[in-house]
Amino acid sequence: MTEMKQYLITNCTLIDGCSNEARTNQNILIEDKKIAKISSQPISGVDAEVIDGQGKFVLPGLIDCHVHYGGTESPYCRDWVMESDIQQAMVSTAQCMKSLKHGFTTVRDISANGIYLRNMIKKGLLNGPRIVACGRGLSRTGGHGDSYEVPIEIVKRSHPWAVIADGQEEVRKAVRMLLREGSDCIKVWATGGGLWAWERETDQHYTYEELCVMVEEANYYGLPVASHCESAEGALASAKAGVTSIEHGEELSQECLEIMKEKDITLVPTIGLFFEWFSEYDPPIREGQQSFQGNTLGEKELNRIRTNFKAVYDMGIRIAVGADSFCDTLTPYGAYTHKEIHALVNAGMTPMEAIIAATKNGSILLGVNDITGTLEEGKFADLIMLEKDPLADIRNISRENIQLIMKEGTCI
Repeated sequence: MTEMKQYLITNCTLIDGCSNEARTNQNILIEDKKIAKISSQPISGVDAEVIDGQGKFVLPGLIDCHVHYGGTESPYCRDWVMESDIQQAMVSTAQCMKSLKHGFTTVRDISANGIYLRNMIKKGLLNGPRIVACGRGLSRTGGHGDSYEVPIEIVKRSHPWAVIADGQEEVRKAVRMLLREGSDCIKVWATGGGLWAWERETDQHYTYEELCVMVEEANYYGLPVASHCESAEGALASAKAGVTSIEHGEELSQECLEIMKEKDITLVPTIGLFFEWFSEYDPPIREGQQSFQGNTLGEKELNRIRTNFKAVYDMGIRIAVGADSFCDTLTPYGAYTHKEIHALVNAGMTPMEAIIAATKNGSILLGVNDITGTLEEGKFADLIMLEKDPLADIRNISRENIQLIMKEGTCI
């Protein structure tokens, strides 16, 4: 890692996250971690290291709003609990550094390790992205955060990203404990996620009243609530309760969409995960599921996901990027989130809209838009420089195409 107080990036094409147009021949002066000046005119009279941006494209540092630095090496939920806690803590440091090396300067993490990673990165003892740390998320017994093959006592002690809580009073106490531990955001699995037969994606896992308690307790501290929703009923209950974001949200009713718009609830769609899943697997038909066109059930599911996403997009609901990376074997950190940005364009966004989703929109959701998410004078110099134009081809957002990564004015 190389650090200097001043840099001058010259003659670059700037995609600042604010405007819908790129600006050519821009010069960016970076002083004391922040962007001191952006100008189309040459900047002279400064003692700065010059970085030639001719023919290059400068973007804000990317933001992943849904990642798990649990330190797990296995894709299997039994192993998540049985792996050594110390090993997972060590692996998690590599996971967050890998995100940073793919250009993600800010993330929201759901894991037991995230609060400690956040604190050590702030102190400069570890290198990694800025972390908005949820700590562990709330799961009911038998829910998405319960490794069903393992005794419940071990799950409660060692699950890398979930805490078990049932009923309004347990939920209230769990949220208060998470706040005591220093969580920046409360995460809840409001529905199942399909890890095993009895926690199907279609099932709502927390009642409206339980969700209201979570939101109430979080609001006492002014903290947001992120709700995992893979069924229409769970999403609607979460939206009515007033959560800040809906994660996944592949089934959203018109009523839910209207509430999301009214309450300014953000969608973090993790759409790349679904594209990959339904492209590779042939899932069973769900009871009462709407029929969509397609030659295979997988194609029908893909069309359902696209139709749902288009409804969100057409409503003008804020969309932010999150990949749901949880282990390198299935969802490699950084690279998988690049694929998520690409998938947004595949789903109907323009490349500029996808870039804004991965920068500005993420910063608004995470409450850090006053310091990052866009390239503006006075904000932190969180940025990446690409060799090729991402507006010509969104797939140019890739690790091999990144020439420079800077976080708070430090070159990574």
